[in-house]
Amino acid sequence: MDTTRTDTEYYLVERPFFNLSYLFVIGVYNNRNNDDLQYVRPSGEYFDSLKARNLKVKTTLTHAPRFNVLNYRASD
Repeated sequence: MDTTRTDTEYYLVERPFFNLSYLFVIGVYNNRNNDDLQYVRPSGEYFDSLKARNLKVKTTLTHAPRFNVLNYRASD
């Protein structure tokens, strides 16, 4: 992954899996050069709170998102 073009956050979380506790690493990615990885489900309390603050959010899902690969420059 090209971290110069993709903002990245990692989280270590504990979740139940088949009635046992497991540790998972969760990654959250946001491309700086496109909005392919952005999406907010257009219903629910979180969406309503964003609308109340007049924030513009992407509510359409990108089915084939582009991902920035290190040392690879495709035409954007």
